[in-house]
Amino acid sequence: MGSWKNKIKKLSFYLPNGAVRKVKYLKKKGIRIGEDLRLYDAPSIVIDESRPWLLQIGNHVRLTHGVIILTHDFSKSVLLTRYAENIGEGATTTIGNNCFIGNNSIILMGAKIGNNVIVGAGSVVHGLIPDNVVVAGNPARVICSLDEYYEKRKRKSPYEAINVATEYHKAYGRMPSEYEMRHFKSSFSGRNGEYKSWENFEEFISEVNSKVEGE
Repeated sequence: MGSWKNKIKKLSFYLPNGAVRKVKYLKKKGIRIGEDLRLYDAPSIVIDESRPWLLQIGNHVRLTHGVIILTHDFSKSVLLTRYAENIGEGATTTIGNNCFIGNNSIILMGAKIGNNVIVGAGSVVHGLIPDNVVVAGNPARVICSLDEYYEKRKRKSPYEAINVATEYHKAYGRMPSEYEMRHFKSSFSGRNGEYKSWENFEEFISEVNSKVEGE
């Protein structure tokens, strides 16, 4: 009966607010989860429930489409068949505070991800990942520090904003609203000599208009 209840419960993850229900379900199963865990495309995210006491997820963690988090490894089945011996396995899997796990990443049994970590899409993570880094790849490796990534994004974001607004104009025949460009808000909050920026949104749109008219 319990398994049927779980199946019905999991079907509810496809409904509106399914992510909230899934987080509550995982906590009830015994997984240690901090504040503000957000699941993007909750039904596609696979979180190992076989040993819930071995998984800990910190505060302000973002899990995206297709993420898999494991606390066990059933490769022992090959050993069982070959050697007729059931050799146990298990390790604590930890995700620290303020982490982003990109699309279709796999967090393997025993991985320990530090605080303030970005995991790039499609990564396979194992072992120890230190605080304040960006990792990517299979196996996942540190590709830069969080500070380096911050500087890179600050440099690139204004030029990406221009491209986004220009392409929006091409698609819809009008300039995007400030709300539609809200993800680039930091670039419209006053001039910054170190990075390209604008005094306000109107100044940004004026530059985009000039670019569009000049094409």
